[in-house]
Amino acid sequence: MPRTAPRPNRTAARKTVRALRAGGRLENVDAAAVTALLTSADLVDETMVDPDQPAYAKAQAIRAHLAALGALIGKDGSQGDDGISAVIAALSTPASYPENRST
Repeated sequence: MPRTAPRPNRTAARKTVRALRAGGRLENVDAAAVTALLTSADLVDETMVDPDQPAYAKAQAIRAHLAALGALIGKDGSQGDDGISAVIAALSTPASYPENRST
């Protein structure tokens, strides 16, 4: 029987949802945001362990997950950490090779 891979992002997302619910910060109107968070957590977990997924795809999955989390907890995406944004931007850029240019 195949062993299931760990799902750290799904686990963390569910803990976040439970904490928000326990704190009275979730309402029925938040159902779509909760679903988006859990779906993006699954996407990140699956993408990160897939060796065939390029770095930019992994970075995009993380970006989508962080956006879903920010929407759920009410944080504006523009208030992100510049260091994390720089890492995600670097990973999102496809690899390229320098061109030989004669000047």
